[in-house]
Amino acid sequence: MGPRILHSVSYSGSWGQAALGVDAFIDKAAALGFGGVMLMAKRPHLSPLDYGKRARTALRSRIEQRKLSTVVVAGYTNFTADLEHSEVPQREIQISYVVELAKLAHDLGGNIVRVFTGYDHPASSHLPQWNLVVSALKECARRVADLGVTVGVQNHHDIGVGYESMHDLIRHVGEPNCQALFDAWS
Repeated sequence: MGPRILHSVSYSGSWGQAALGVDAFIDKAAALGFGGVMLMAKRPHLSPLDYGKRARTALRSRIEQRKLSTVVVAGYTNFTADLEHSEVPQREIQISYVVELAKLAHDLGGNIVRVFTGYDHPASSHLPQWNLVVSALKECARRVADLGVTVGVQNHHDIGVGYESMHDLIRHVGEPNCQALFDAWS
């Protein structure tokens, strides 16, 4: 079993709780004895829009100084978003986001990007949505493989939420760097 990791969403203030910036969160995780961190890849934490080369280098240095050995970048994807507007390239936007997160993870010394699948959308039946998610995850995995990054698919009120459907989903994606990550509450 790997080191225990702390997810920054717990310190994001998203639900009115106490909030810490990324640097303070890194310090807190180390002070609490965690061996790694999962960094929320959206504002107010680790948005790729806010972390260019200089900021990535500084954050990686802080992570290494605090002796945190595991870095997971937590993406927030929904591959079935906005299906009623097929002219908007949602699938490509989502895949591009995952690729950018993989570059970010790589630059921080990490090798996992956590993603979600897609929420059941009323504009389509289940099978086309399933196929869309499978093909999107397959493309994500292939595009980030050269970075040495694994796409970790987490169950979260979406397609693949149950352990049996998650097993089927990962098997259908069929890429070695696409693996299941389970959220115990789901």
